[in-house]
Amino acid sequence: AVVAAAVRLAGTPPVRRTRFDYGRDEVTVDIKPTPGVTALYATRRTVLDALMVDAAAAAGAEVRFGTTVTGLLRDDTGRVSGVRGHDRNRSAVTVHAGLTVGADGIRSTVARAARAATLRTGTSAGAVIYGYWSGLPVDGYEWFYRPGHTAGMIPTNGGEVCVFAGVPEHNRDRGYFALLDAATAFARDDGAIR
Repeated sequence: AVVAAAVRLAGTPPVRRTRFDYGRDEVTVDIKPTPGVTALYATRRTVLDALMVDAAAAAGAEVRFGTTVTGLLRDDTGRVSGVRGHDRNRSAVTVHAGLTVGADGIRSTVARAARAATLRTGTSAGAVIYGYWSGLPVDGYEWFYRPGHTAGMIPTNGGEVCVFAGVPEHNRDRGYFALLDAATAFARDDGAIR
């Protein structure tokens, strides 16, 4: 609840509708409030990361920046019981923990050291390019679908809109504006994103 309030105070606009544009057809869906969730919010990572760190510290977590994990600690049963690594000055760091979470990406040091099994492997690839724009008349999320292309507009902090375009991997070398144009053809007569 603390983070949710901070997200709103950070100027993240509430999203209460989504428009799906398929070229010649479009559908707008209202996002119905549920208990505890009155709207959706797309907070920028630069804002959300700081809010999450502050909330974790306020809840009693010890927050350390500039620490590189190089391996795991294990108890007598082999269960992971923390991490070892080094700080910015290359001084050794050891952290004991009842729960160790490895949220360190696709080539996770923690997953590799824990010998975590791969449960699913994807075989498709795509490319997404995005930028932040000001002054776009967006009311909610907007998704655009065309054969082989997709795009979207997501209102976020500071009056900006994240505008993205996506394609299958083999089309990734096309430029940002060409991808947006292909994904949003027929969508906006006002030329707002041209």
